[in-house]
Amino acid sequence: MIKEHFPYTIDDAVFNIRSRVSSKKKDFNLLKNLPSVDFLINEGKACFKASVACVYLKLNSEENISDNMFIYETVTSEVGKAMSEDINCIDVFAIGNCIYGIFYTPIKETMKFLVDCLAKIHSTLILFTNIAGLKDFNYRIVANYGDVYFANYHWFGNIIDNVLDEARKEPTDNYVYITDFIRRNITEKYQNFFTPEKMPWFKANMVNTIFNNF
Repeated sequence: MIKEHFPYTIDDAVFNIRSRVSSKKKDFNLLKNLPSVDFLINEGKACFKASVACVYLKLNSEENISDNMFIYETVTSEVGKAMSEDINCIDVFAIGNCIYGIFYTPIKETMKFLVDCLAKIHSTLILFTNIAGLKDFNYRIVANYGDVYFANYHWFGNIIDNVLDEARKEPTDNYVYITDFIRRNITEKYQNFFTPEKMPWFKANMVNTIFNNF
């Protein structure tokens, strides 16, 4: 949220860009370990391997502002809580009709936690649909693993576009989608839940049993 407004002139632009160009590091390498929150805040930039989860909402009513606001408010709140429960979740943010989560998942156990989180998100959305009596509420939950970039307190990288492209495909079928890389790094029991789609994607109707039995 912008609280103060300052003029931005050609002199500002030239000075800022020249300063950045002159201070550009020749080598900026992928971090091997998870940067701490303090590091991200103080350094302001980082690149490392992580999983990106995307929950895409397809709202059928463009004209009902009250209904859309209710859905956005509730889903971002509850999905955000489900994501941030995972100790490996670094950040949660919303853009457009999507809620994204950044997860540090360097080993198989963390991949399992990620899939558990996706199942809980799916069950949360089912719960919301049933309690609110929503009709034609469609979504897709997608996760992939790759390079993420953090700069100026924002996340970037092709992986974010990648999960969005898969999430917004038609039909939006209320399923959980993961890539073959993630699937190969979870237990065989979990792998068996997923069926192949167009490579590298696999899908499943995974749920959290406790949430789903409400």
